[in-house]
Amino acid sequence: MVNTYKDSAYQYHLEKFKIYQEQSGEDFEGIEEEDIISKLMEGDFEDLGGITAIRGFVYQYYVTIYYILKMVQDPKNNWWDKVVFEYFDDVALLRNDRIRFIQVKTVRQNSSNRLQPNDIYSRSQKKRVDSEYDHFNSWIEKLFKNYDVFMDKDPASLIEGYMEEMPFVNPEFELVSNTPHNSLEGLEVFTLNTSFKADLLDDNILKPKIETPVIIKDKDIQFSEVFSKPVNFYLEKLYINKLGSFDSLKNTIEGLIEDIIGITHPIKKTIVGGIFSNLLAEITQRTYRDDPEMDKTELVFEREDVKALIYTWSESLKDDASNYLDDDSLLRTIKYLLEALRSEYQDEFKSNQMLLKELIETLDWFRTEFEKQFRKDSKYCLVFLNKLFNLQSIIKVEQFNNDKNKQHIKSSLSYIIRCLVFYPSRKVEFQNSQLLFHTGEIENEKLLFTIYNARNRSDTVIVKNTVVSALQQCEYGSNINQDLFSLIIDEKKEQKTEKSKTSERLAARFTVAKVERDDISIIDPPENLKFINKDEVDAFFEFFSNTTGESVPTFQDKEIEAHWKLSLSEG
Repeated sequence: MVNTYKDSAYQYHLEKFKIYQEQSGEDFEGIEEEDIISKLMEGDFEDLGGITAIRGFVYQYYVTIYYILKMVQDPKNNWWDKVVFEYFDDVALLRNDRIRFIQVKTVRQNSSNRLQPNDIYSRSQKKRVDSEYDHFNSWIEKLFKNYDVFMDKDPASLIEGYMEEMPFVNPEFELVSNTPHNSLEGLEVFTLNTSFKADLLDDNILKPKIETPVIIKDKDIQFSEVFSKPVNFYLEKLYINKLGSFDSLKNTIEGLIEDIIGITHPIKKTIVGGIFSNLLAEITQRTYRDDPEMDKTELVFEREDVKALIYTWSESLKDDASNYLDDDSLLRTIKYLLEALRSEYQDEFKSNQMLLKELIETLDWFRTEFEKQFRKDSKYCLVFLNKLFNLQSIIKVEQFNNDKNKQHIKSSLSYIIRCLVFYPSRKVEFQNSQLLFHTGEIENEKLLFTIYNARNRSDTVIVKNTVVSALQQCEYGSNINQDLFSLIIDEKKEQKTEKSKTSERLAARFTVAKVERDDISIIDPPENLKFINKDEVDAFFEFFSNTTGESVPTFQDKEIEAHWKLSLSEG
């Protein structure tokens, strides 16, 4: 039954996403719908956060989380003790005698788009309707309709201990949007109506629009003939909430969680991120199904239940993090994988002992540097792996020691070593940044690169957007002016039949092929950011593994380094 329920919820969100695609007009080319929904169901949207188009879809879920947390964080000033997800409208706040209906509408961020008043009151013509309510289909009319529907339903299905003599005589209606704060000029009576008691003027924009009758076959259908209450009853209780951008709302939610859990330990960010993810997964997996088997109480998040969940998640996450911090098994894993790479290099470069020597020296430099940092800070392994896999320096607890992740770690270590072997001077750059940066230098020529392992979770376009977004949000990354090379490992790739020409062109005195780069269709990268083609790196080293010490005695040659850098940067 549980699996069936989750499958049903998955299909629901998938269909919802497809509808969002059609209605938003967003460009989702190259995005796997199934991947997005899977991440949503798991509560893990970090890999997709850089894609602006996705943010509008996720915003409603974040609004729900926001009101759930406000309910827990400050019960004295927030009257509701239940949050209902997608039963009446997008969200509803509920108490035994009081209700607020919330509808969420978004505009695309990082653009000139903003809500206009006509977006709120405009109706569309319907050829087929199930009831006369369907003629009054503007955003706010749909919002107002929820009250009439609610009063006709049996509230006892949602409210334990509901008493029929408690009428919901003062409903509240809230339209939430990420539209900029300077938008919706002329609607201040509603955008400032935080008390839900607007003092309506005869010349307010919305009232005459709503009172305009719908004309069907020469028949005027009046709002007052369809809705149970007069227009002013609804409008007085309308609040248009410009809640803030996706990033602003996300930061607010993290602040609410921090306030609720009340801890100051360095693993605080880990706990906050874990609770955020768990709550998102909880919401998506308890989603409404339109069938009689659905227990409607699954849609209701009650204050005491959520408090208990947050406490349970917090304690579990603290235990997990503490176990990792007290255990040096991750360091042992890194050292084991480096030794495995040593053996692989000895096989790969057995015909050129000179180049093998430099690879081993670079590997030993990395191991010494890694152990030195671990001795300074026992969290270093976790921070390193979170930068590598999540583009975050926070300590996100997950199982890094499984076989799949070990292969991803080894692959990443190998590419770091390969990128640095050309340079006698090497450095781990920007230690406090949220991404992994390394530099190599030879005769005043520098290479600065960052590495990210996607673990086969997302395709190339999504991964590149994730890197760009993380770079823009990173204090160090956003201030880099020199060329920055981004090496992406283990992303999903389409099957390609073309073979790299690097080996053949290197044979003609190290001339290399141009790097083949996919255009980023959603986020434009900074001009100084260049994505490395991993296949060309492989071809480059395959060529040199077939040389001898007499023909190519060193990687650390200015001419070889120049052609190496050219192979990374030409696009």
